[in-house]
Amino acid sequence: LHAGKRGDHVPTPENDAEKCGVHLLSDLMHPVLRRTALVRFHGSRRISIDGPILMDAPCWALACFGCEDVDIRHVKIVGQWRYNTDGIDICNSRRVAIRDSFVRSFDDAIVIKGVPPLRDLPVEDILVERCVAWCAWGKTLEPGIETWAPRFRNVRFSDCDLIRHAHSAINISAGGTAVMENFVFEDIRVEMQTDNLPPVIQASDDHQYDGKGGAHFPLLIRVDNTHYGKDAAEPWGRVKNGVFRDIAVYVEPGFPKPGIEVSAHKKSQTDENPFENIVFERFSINGKIVDWSEFSFKTNAPVRLRDEK
Repeated sequence: LHAGKRGDHVPTPENDAEKCGVHLLSDLMHPVLRRTALVRFHGSRRISIDGPILMDAPCWALACFGCEDVDIRHVKIVGQWRYNTDGIDICNSRRVAIRDSFVRSFDDAIVIKGVPPLRDLPVEDILVERCVAWCAWGKTLEPGIETWAPRFRNVRFSDCDLIRHAHSAINISAGGTAVMENFVFEDIRVEMQTDNLPPVIQASDDHQYDGKGGAHFPLLIRVDNTHYGKDAAEPWGRVKNGVFRDIAVYVEPGFPKPGIEVSAHKKSQTDENPFENIVFERFSINGKIVDWSEFSFKTNAPVRLRDEK
């Protein structure tokens, strides 16, 4: 899918992805939310997506399900206004790179998932680098919250700018049954503003937004394994080797201490801790490496704080 001309062609090849010249894709003519992605690939290999502008998505903007060897570059996602309009969703796929792209979404911006229908396919070897993300609802960067896969590992976010958030800037959410392993968030710049409006679910077409005047301060980081739509008999998700390194936070005057939450759930007190080796290293605020006391920590699981300056 290469930028070349205006069009409405949405490729969904079965194997090797074809190239087609597309500059702008929009679904503005359908005002009702439809549970489909604007651009969607299923079971495809060797996909190259370079340069298109995606806007007015009916649901997710760009999604890959069960794909391999995916190269996404120079994508611009804008104009998302419907609920559940995620930016980029990579589901049960392997060897995926997302580079040099801009995502402005009205739900999670860049997400790595393991969805239940594809739970026999792994999620592994995912790279997101040099991207800019603006999230108006949900989480800005997130592996999760659907995490059904035999392997869910080797995911790296590097050299990204996160400029607006709703619920949190960075999340690892083990909402399914997988053991999530080897996650790195490195060299991430996060802006935190004081004028965020509280997220409100619109109950009906007549429901007017009633969050004006309320204060809302998104979290900087959250790690959790809250059940997400699964049977109570299924095991809780687990996270091993999650590293947050060189995170530069830029806060406006009046913003409280940036919040970091680690929330571990297990079936009984005798179960082993679901989180292992969660590391925070070299965080700064407004250009200065600061002590961890400058952050608001809420955790019920062991974490490692490294203080190298």
